Amino acid sequence: MKKIITIVICLVAFICITNTVQAQKYLQFESKTFSVLLKCSPDYTKVMQISFSTKGAWEVYKIDKVLPLANKTATGNIFEVEDAKANKFAVEYSFVKDKFSCSVVDHKAGTRTILNKK
Repeated sequence: MKKIITIVICLVAFICITNTVQAQKYLQFESKTFSVLLKCSPDYTKVMQISFSTKGAWEVYKIDKVLPLANKTATGNIFEVEDAKANKFAVEYSFVKDKFSCSVVDHKAGTRTILNKK
C-alpha cells in the first residue's frame, strides 16, 4: 500500500512540474568585448530576461522599460536595462522571419554596438 501511495504522489508531482514548466528559447549575441543572452518565449516574440557577460559569468540586468520598434517591418522591442551599478543600456532586439538582430546602446559612453548571433 505504501508503495502505491508513493508512486501516485511521485506521478502527481511529476505532472504538476511538467505542466508549470514553460518552454523557453535562448538567443546569444556576441561582440568583441561582451555577449548578450536573451531568454525568449517559444515564438521569439517576447523577451523575458536579458543577461550580459564580459568575462564568462552571466549577469541578469533589470528591464526598466520596454519600447516598440520604430521599424514596422520587423518584430521586436527596445529594452531599457540597468546593471547592478545603475549603468543604463538600451538593447534593441528584432527579427524578420529567421533573421535575428541585436544592438546595445551604452548611454554613458554614447556608443552603439551591433552584436552577431552566435
